[in-house]
Amino acid sequence: MNVRDTSTRRPGFLIIGAMKAGTTSLFQWLASHPAVFVPSIKEPNYFSDDRAWMRGQRWYEDLFTNARPGQITGEASVSYTDPTRSALAATRIARSLPDVRLLFVVREPAERLRSHYRHEVLRGRERRSLGEALADDSSRYVARSMYFASLQPYLTNFARESLCIVRFEELFGLDEATWNRVLAFLHLPPLPRPTTHLNESASRAQFSPAMKLLWDVGVRRPPRLVPASLRRALKPLALRQRSSPLLSSADESLPSSVVDALEDDQRQLDQWMESITMGTHPSAPKSEGRSH
Repeated sequence: MNVRDTSTRRPGFLIIGAMKAGTTSLFQWLASHPAVFVPSIKEPNYFSDDRAWMRGQRWYEDLFTNARPGQITGEASVSYTDPTRSALAATRIARSLPDVRLLFVVREPAERLRSHYRHEVLRGRERRSLGEALADDSSRYVARSMYFASLQPYLTNFARESLCIVRFEELFGLDEATWNRVLAFLHLPPLPRPTTHLNESASRAQFSPAMKLLWDVGVRRPPRLVPASLRRALKPLALRQRSSPLLSSADESLPSSVVDALEDDQRQLDQWMESITMGTHPSAPKSEGRSH
């Protein structure tokens, strides 16, 4: 299937992560490209969420029905590389979209971990200090920063040419080379890199508990039926929040065991990326049911 073919209304690319690594900005940057169409739902989570999956392929394809001829379509769901769901998501994607292009943004692992922790505190879903949270052997903060481990199901199910890994620090740096590499990977015409840089957690930092609950269930703005005068009156209540003392713990030193695990995973990822550049490929687990 040509990456630009929208006749089947299936996406030509997926941004599969990583969480808190700039995926929202990349999604919006690509959405601004005239040759790209993305749905209004940033994270449909179709391949990772059983409830979305049960809505069926027709529901998913309808997300892309408004794409113009010649546009490449895509979506971004960071849950596709959630370690608890990545194996299932990768298998479903490989079966449904064997020729899809996969974009994965990585950020300095410790910084991503800290950003993820702040995100959960601000959403009211984390009530432990960072140190207490990391004492959990199954810490999701550590797991989501183990990029190479998270990518294993994709390295098994897809050809290496299907995956483009970009570094957060380079994507948002002064040099536009990484942005241009993303465009080339998607066979898109050159376009200057947009200047916007979105941070959803920062925008919600002052949400009240009630407002955070509404955001989590999908209410992003007041219904149009609510008069403007009432919306203005409710805004101060929606934004009222006490500053959480837990946020200061996000800057604490990480346990040596966590640092060692992150560094080991990063070494493996660096070696894999270097092998792509050098034209070699390190050994990786292979699936007997590979779709390619």
